Amino acid sequence: MAHCCASVIGSLRTRQKIKRLLVYGYQAIERSDVKSESRPEKGVGSGPYNGYKTCRGVHGFLAVFFLTYNHMPITRTKKEEVVAKVKDVLGRAKSLLIVRFHGLGVSKTNALRKKFRAEDTEYFVVKKSLLEKACEQAGLDVPRGLEGEVAIAASMSDELAAFKIAAEFAKKEKEALKLIGGFFEGKLLDAETAVRLGSIPGREALLAQLMSVIQGNTRKFVVLLDQIGQSRRAIENKI
Repeated sequence: MAHCCASVIGSLRTRQKIKRLLVYGYQAIERSDVKSESRPEKGVGSGPYNGYKTCRGVHGFLAVFFLTYNHMPITRTKKEEVVAKVKDVLGRAKSLLIVRFHGLGVSKTNALRKKFRAEDTEYFVVKKSLLEKACEQAGLDVPRGLEGEVAIAASMSDELAAFKIAAEFAKKEKEALKLIGGFFEGKLLDAETAVRLGSIPGREALLAQLMSVIQGNTRKFVVLLDQIGQSRRAIENKI
């Protein structure tokens, strides 16, 4: 097995090929014939491989390769780079949303990223400990007690964009994505406040509502003026 892995890895001459293999391995894991909700079969072991069936051939190798790669500890230098990136995002963003995700497949994750990108919102996964450290370095309140795998969505233009997109997405993927906090105007938000921000109508919707109120009041004003005119004419006729 070790010789086989070395041969396969050695044949990957470019990072692009490795990336394609990782994506393919992830898709293999998401397939119903690879993932198992029951106890792992004999020989699968525990740790990052727990809960997955033994599968042979390319799918098996890619699944194990992806899982191993995904659970490898990152170096100190990499951690510092991530913290610096998150700190930079915190400094540039008009608002920031923290979400917990679980079980989102590749296609749904890509669809969510596309929606964020269209609204000038940066979205990426980050370890909780590194997020906390970045908040400390940025002089912000540190979000404590976060559970599960988390990601952040930083709105660079519209303060409500990240919250609205995530809230709309969470309606369809209730168990896969949850709004659990964030920052708005430099203040730390809890999950309830983040959800409320996601329910606020957007700028275009608010303008439409305002125009509707203005038009409605204008019509009422015109009717009132007409009634006053009719009353005045009636009085003049009597005189």
